[in-house]
Amino acid sequence: MRLYKKIALIKLLIMIAFTGSAQKEVYDVISYTLPAGWKKDPKEKSLQIYITDNKTGEYALALMVNSTESSEPASGNFNKFWVTMVKGTVNVSEEPTMLPPAKDHEWDITSGWANYTDGANKGIVTQKTATGYGKMTTVIVMTNTSKYQTDLDNLLNSIGFTALTTIQEQNTSPSTGVDNLSIAGLWVRYLVETSGTFSNGMPMPTAGYFRYEYRFNPDGTYRYLEKTFSVYSKNIIFGYETGTWSVNGDKLTIKPLQGKSEEWGKSASGRTSEWGSRVKSVNRKLETVTYTYKLHYYSGMNETDLLLQYAKPTERDGRQSNDDNHVNEWSYSPRALDKSLIDLPPGTKISFDARR
Repeated sequence: MRLYKKIALIKLLIMIAFTGSAQKEVYDVISYTLPAGWKKDPKEKSLQIYITDNKTGEYALALMVNSTESSEPASGNFNKFWVTMVKGTVNVSEEPTMLPPAKDHEWDITSGWANYTDGANKGIVTQKTATGYGKMTTVIVMTNTSKYQTDLDNLLNSIGFTALTTIQEQNTSPSTGVDNLSIAGLWVRYLVETSGTFSNGMPMPTAGYFRYEYRFNPDGTYRYLEKTFSVYSKNIIFGYETGTWSVNGDKLTIKPLQGKSEEWGKSASGRTSEWGSRVKSVNRKLETVTYTYKLHYYSGMNETDLLLQYAKPTERDGRQSNDDNHVNEWSYSPRALDKSLIDLPPGTKISFDARR
């Protein structure tokens, strides 16, 4: 039997419950059983599990994506992930072969598969998308061999989606000022730059990075920092704001009082942790924004993130979606106050309270 036709039997993943003795693991709302010998590679908003034969280049991998808000129907969410994450990664020349829809708790499960090419690699990709509770998530599985077929069958058949009652989402109680200090602390969004090339179907990182962080102080002041070090740009981009913050119900208002946007040259050593000389510095556009916010608990990571929503891109957060008809949402992870990865440029001092 040809490789692709053989692997196409993967469609049985929806119909069969895996009954192996291995203990299930949980990532976000996704439960699964990790095949023996497979490795885990956690990312900021996803988890990749994989196995590779370094001698032959044969591989199998699964990418699990964090759940996000969605008001789209199940078919729309499947297509969105298929276009952005499958067709955006490998060459798929055919429409996916769709499997019968299924249910898991209140999740609507939409699945499909297709053959793909990625350079010299040929294989099959399967996508399993869950839509429910006003959210969406997906699992994408790729392989260029039938060598790991048993592992794949067991993995795919083990995948389940947790009922939303196990996910804790909490908003602050109505207040004025900062009586509720649940968001006081350091919140970060650290992204890794990728090169546009792929390995095992996944984008390869460069030495570059994009870092953004809020520090909310209990006294109602805040500091925002951003730093971009791209291997494709001549200069380092650095910016900061200071001002005040307050909450009222599920609304978070951030009011900047001062700030700078700067460009710095890179160090002659080429190290990403060092600075060159300042190239320019201008006053930052100060934009007061009232976000809708919530604290969302991800059980798979045992982490509560700060989710900010606004109807359009902001000066601080940028654009989260290329669709102007959808609400932008940005997710920030908690971090210890002394563990910030954004270092200040030489000679830069920033007061937290710009009112003084």
